[in-house]
Amino acid sequence: MESKKIPKQIYWVPAAIMVAAMFVAIDLERPPLSIAVLIAGAALAYWAVRTGLKNRMEKEGKAAAETGAAAEAAKEGPLKKLRAETGMADELTMKLRSILDTGDRLIHYDAENSPVVAEILKAYSGFVRDYLEGAADFAKKYRRAKAFIKSTDPNSLALEVQTLEKRIADGEKGLDKMLTEKKSTLHRLEGMVSNQPVIRNGLETIQATLESLDASIAEAEADPGRQKEIMDQIQLTLSSTATAIEKTLVAVSSNDQAIKQG
Repeated sequence: MESKKIPKQIYWVPAAIMVAAMFVAIDLERPPLSIAVLIAGAALAYWAVRTGLKNRMEKEGKAAAETGAAAEAAKEGPLKKLRAETGMADELTMKLRSILDTGDRLIHYDAENSPVVAEILKAYSGFVRDYLEGAADFAKKYRRAKAFIKSTDPNSLALEVQTLEKRIADGEKGLDKMLTEKKSTLHRLEGMVSNQPVIRNGLETIQATLESLDASIAEAEADPGRQKEIMDQIQLTLSSTATAIEKTLVAVSSNDQAIKQG
């Protein structure tokens, strides 16, 4: 391990103290008193060095602790967000728990004895965190849209539209604006309904990607000589995942906009 250089500033004050003590000792022209001044100066300089080093070590220790806490928060934050979404019993729960388990294993993977695995994890740990946060966000918004669809009931709204169209066709006046509004709402609801499978597919893609990454890392650990081949495989997987995630983001955004419009 490379030793850290001690800043020269730590020695400036002690050096100044010793220089001052020497000038005072010379000026006194009394050997016993001069020696006492030099000893006192040396003691004070030693105290200044020791205090400076102690303060520096304390600052470095605090900085290291803060860095470690930030790194740990970066690891645990996405897991915490996703864990909050796994308590509901619905069609997403098993997928989310699988994503959580695999993500947890990847984030806390012990690669101490495998430089190859450590390099792979360093390269792709950001993707793991992003996928975990993405899964939590997709699940939250999927469920929000599901509740909105259920509360509005597209089937019932479609019947209302049909009824209004018939009344207008029969000659009833003043219903055009209502029909336009209900048709617009129905159109947005139908879009939300068609977006829900896209979001589920996005979660399935995240699940499959993390599982593939987990398997690839296990392969790299067993056969370090295949590092380049394995990293190429991972890159291909991530490229296809990016396309699926982009489609999911569009679906999620569309649902959010539909909910805002009511």
